[in-house]
Amino acid sequence: MTSSTGQVLYRCGKCGRVFDLMQLRILAPRVRCPHCGYRVIYKVRTPVLKKVKAI
Repeated sequence: MTSSTGQVLYRCGKCGRVFDLMQLRILAPRVRCPHCGYRVIYKVRTPVLKKVKAI
């Protein structure tokens, strides 16, 4: 999923807040949540709906 500016969004594994790459680079070179400091970060994906035809 991307933000309105076209940036890729990331979600913290602990607090669940969503932020973009520019906010993540504030703490560079460490990869941490800019809000709580947790080190597990997930890339937010777009919801993909797949339809399978039943036989």
